[in-house]
Amino acid sequence: MKKLTLFLMTFLLSSMAIAQWSSDPMVNKLLSEENKNIYSFETANFTNGDTYICYHVPVTGAICTHLQILSKTGVKKLPENGLVISNHKNRSWTVVNQMFIVDKEGNAIVVVQDCRNATDSNDAVNYTAYKISPSGEFLWGKEGVDLDRGKGYNLEAVMNIIEVGDQYMFAWTRIGEKNTAASAFGLYANGIYGSSVKAAEEEIPGYIVMERLDKAGKFVGTTQYLKDPTIPYNYPWIKNAGNGQAILVYAKGTNQDLMARKIDFDGSSVWPQDVTIYRGGFGSIPIWTFVEVYEDPRGGVFVSWHDDRNFTNVESAFLSYIKPDGTYGYSAGIEGQQIGFSGFRQFHPKMVYNPSDESSYVVWRETSAAQSWQRLCAQRITKEGELMWDPNGVDVQDYSKGAVGYYNCQLDDKNRMINFFMIQDSVQVYGETKALACLLEANGKFAWGKDKKFAAISTAKSEKGNLTSTSLGDKQWVLAWEDARSAPNSGSTLYGQNMNLDGSLGNIVDNEILQDAKSGFSVYPNPMQKEVYFLIQVKGNSKVNLSIYNSLGQKINSVFDGNLSSGAHEFSWNGSQVKAGIYFAVLNNNGKISSFKMVHQ
Repeated sequence: MKKLTLFLMTFLLSSMAIAQWSSDPMVNKLLSEENKNIYSFETANFTNGDTYICYHVPVTGAICTHLQILSKTGVKKLPENGLVISNHKNRSWTVVNQMFIVDKEGNAIVVVQDCRNATDSNDAVNYTAYKISPSGEFLWGKEGVDLDRGKGYNLEAVMNIIEVGDQYMFAWTRIGEKNTAASAFGLYANGIYGSSVKAAEEEIPGYIVMERLDKAGKFVGTTQYLKDPTIPYNYPWIKNAGNGQAILVYAKGTNQDLMARKIDFDGSSVWPQDVTIYRGGFGSIPIWTFVEVYEDPRGGVFVSWHDDRNFTNVESAFLSYIKPDGTYGYSAGIEGQQIGFSGFRQFHPKMVYNPSDESSYVVWRETSAAQSWQRLCAQRITKEGELMWDPNGVDVQDYSKGAVGYYNCQLDDKNRMINFFMIQDSVQVYGETKALACLLEANGKFAWGKDKKFAAISTAKSEKGNLTSTSLGDKQWVLAWEDARSAPNSGSTLYGQNMNLDGSLGNIVDNEILQDAKSGFSVYPNPMQKEVYFLIQVKGNSKVNLSIYNSLGQKINSVFDGNLSSGAHEFSWNGSQVKAGIYFAVLNNNGKISSFKMVHQ
């Protein structure tokens, strides 16, 4: 104790505060492995400010699925090149059907589609679900849970996942099956159309499959189907409706009518009949690419889309709201509320819900008839469906001859609308794609002023695409996108950037992260107000003690004392019960001592 006290009293912190996010839009942060292309990716965030990224890297004969977790300051918590989840043989193009969520305990639920259940003579696919802890542990085993229960199918697509109470619900489409002996292992073995095999050339319409797993990865109940021998059912979206219930939005029939069904915990319908959101007629483009479905905190669902219902080659953007009781929330009813009346072509509206007054913000892309001029527009809609801004919408980005796209919207801490998007400065110049953001006030005016409408996310000279953003987490958003600046053969690697509430980039200076790369010990934030977080990187199983001492060398708290497995582990300490002053966080990792001085305000 004397040695430790002497060490604390004489210890001079030599580690520098390391900012992990770049503050320069010309730099940004490389998230995937340098010089290796990625195929696609998804992002999500957790309540502690962590960002989860699931991405896929092509390898010989397969697409390798990776998971990475970033702390609020951009520190990678999993291996530098991501945690490898699966690299089984698959059809490379089906990787776009993969999906993941982060549950309320901070575990990542990752679904992978591959051919592990296929025979040597076919490429039958199936879905497998993994549960990964925040430290990278495979909670459902290294091979995950086979959602198709050991079977393989000709084609499965558009996987969707939600967490419902203490369970996880999965919904997806099976299509392209034929009633042949070869396909009997798929449909008839599950009892969908009985046990007999029908005519060899009879095509079975697409149908929707729903499964539930409990927290341990065990199946709950029996497989649920939405199917008909003559009517196709496709494109399931599921959203949490509270009280253990979910809302399933899907496309019905060859006309692709948009429908909604509220489902109880046992799979039964809550509403007397399914609700028609829109009467369909979307054409040949898959509606999955432009229909968006959003959860309503009150128990309903929002749906946005565009269509050319008058066959004029001029598309319009629409938003529909289905209330918790299955009735229409907007007076436009089955037609949907048109959100802009400029007369230009309108595409792919995206929405964010404003809880302060139950209104909705929507952003969409408009183009001239030949799509040579493009702009972004935004609108605000009351809970009854009335337009609050100009009937034409307000300009997020004025008309430009360069391409505008990869946009989405989120809320800031005052429930204002922030838009993230990409723009190509010139259609003649390769590599001039920029990522920008702008914040709109509740009245549609630019919040950062006329002289600074936009904040730059990335201005590095490179081709970019597929910009995504997390929702606001601990006073920042995290953006990720595909970027060609360090990829071979004109491919893309994954880059990321944080953005603070004022549009600035990088970590806030007075909330530093203290990091000792040699010992793998990090502390954030410093100075601390109440909560302080510790990140410990462990190599192999280790005996670990993490304790807090005051400036007199007196131990005031034991944060952790026990064994840790290999990987990253996060702990927290609430110092609200101690006085302001200087404290020391001391880590003993298998006899190796590291310490950080913390300022408690």
